[in-house]
Amino acid sequence: MEARRVFIVGLAWVGLAAMPAGCGGSAVGTQPATATATPEATPRPTLRAVATETSPVDGMVTVYVPAGCGGSAVGTQPATATATLEATPRPTLRAVATETSPVDGMVTVYVPAGTFQMGSLAGIGDDNEQPQHEVYLDAYWIDQTEVTNRMYARCVADGACPPPEDGSSDTRPSYYGNPAYDNYPVIHVLYASAQAYCEWAGRRLPTEPEWERAARGEDGWIYPWGDEAPTCDLANFEGCLRDTWEAGGAPAGASPYGALDMAGNVWEFVGSRCFSYPYDASDGREDLMGGGPRIMRGGSWYNDPEDLRAANRGSYHPSYAYALTSIGFRCARDASP
Repeated sequence: MEARRVFIVGLAWVGLAAMPAGCGGSAVGTQPATATATPEATPRPTLRAVATETSPVDGMVTVYVPAGCGGSAVGTQPATATATLEATPRPTLRAVATETSPVDGMVTVYVPAGTFQMGSLAGIGDDNEQPQHEVYLDAYWIDQTEVTNRMYARCVADGACPPPEDGSSDTRPSYYGNPAYDNYPVIHVLYASAQAYCEWAGRRLPTEPEWERAARGEDGWIYPWGDEAPTCDLANFEGCLRDTWEAGGAPAGASPYGALDMAGNVWEFVGSRCFSYPYDASDGREDLMGGGPRIMRGGSWYNDPEDLRAANRGSYHPSYAYALTSIGFRCARDASP
């Protein structure tokens, strides 16, 4: 899906109405006995009181949106606005089991064996997300965050990975190799470089269903945090920062398994080829030597909320001789017997 550079600035009033609901293989093994339960994801910050007005024309209640996420304020809040309404509470998350890689220091989160509904129902999302269908996955581990500049630099130093194609980000001339951005996602990496990194770290790129299940859980949430529309407290998308933010920069946007930044910040490579649904791990889409486009997931800092949905599918051809400021990756591995 092609990204759009459209940024929201200033403040506005929007109608208070319901938001609508929003191109793979399986891992093997069981949860290691060494996994430990860690506290649940950080609760979403309490929302401020909501200022509203009622239209004298159609009776619509409008809510006040102050300046923020990269915009500059225009105008002032009406003196007649009143405080009302609280946001619907976020679904309760399960305890998260984690392990830390001895190779690159990445924290990985555990996803237990089970089934989930992959893709989108008719009328929701894009045609390549349909039909929605049930997929079973064995247990696996997936990186809690996107791979960072510091982690990737270790692979480069070991001679297992080539340096990024460019050391800048969209708004920062010095990014990769700059200590100020060591914990930000590595970008300007080609698909083959992402594969090389995951192999060096003892992991691999996740399959498409592994990525999606880790992002939305078993309950079919539209976004990692639930069904409510994205805000800059939950994800880094168009208008929030206009560039990458630190890996794991939105704890309130954690997925049901504790994975962070699975919506926004940077697109993420997965190992699967771009085939139509329903998913079948034996039809060649998991052939690492196969040609054609590979899937990307998650959307990025310059994508709109629709592209941040957990079922959304983007694609990238591995033969492309360039990399982008909006693409990174995370790794996964089979759970040990």
